[in-house]
Amino acid sequence: MSKYRVIQSLHWVKPLSINANFEETLPVIVRYPFVPIVDEDGFSFLGIVKISDIEAVLEATYGHHVPGARFMLGVIVDFPHELEHLLACLKPYNLNIISIVTFDAGDKAIRRILLKIQHSPYTEEIKQKLEEAGFRILSLSQS
Repeated sequence: MSKYRVIQSLHWVKPLSINANFEETLPVIVRYPFVPIVDEDGFSFLGIVKISDIEAVLEATYGHHVPGARFMLGVIVDFPHELEHLLACLKPYNLNIISIVTFDAGDKAIRRILLKIQHSPYTEEIKQKLEEAGFRILSLSQS
C-alpha cells in the first residue's frame, strides 16, 4: 500500500466557469458529485456546484413544493405556436401558471409539456378544453 500515491486516485474534472449556464452544468454534474467552479480567468477557484444544488434548481423550476394541478401533455412538434394555443386555452380561467416546461419525449415528432397551474375548481373543464384543442393529456394529478 505504501507505494500508492493520492495522485493515482485522482480523476480530472474540467472545471466550469462562473458564467456557465444550466445546460453546460447539467451533463457534468450528473457524472460527478460536485464540480469545481473557476473565475472567468479559467484558473481562480471560486467554489463547487453539488448535485443537490442542481436538484434545488429543478425543484424550483417544476414548482415541486407549490400546490396545484399538474398536467402532462403530449404534442406534435411540427405545429407552430403550440404554447400560444395552450395559453389561449387557459386564459379564460384567469389562473396562475406555476410552471411550464417542454421536453423531448424520445421521438423526433413528439414533445411533452409539463404544465402546473394553481388549484382551480375548473380543472376538469380545463382538461376537457385542452383535449378539444388537440392536446393529448398523458396525466393529470393534484398536489
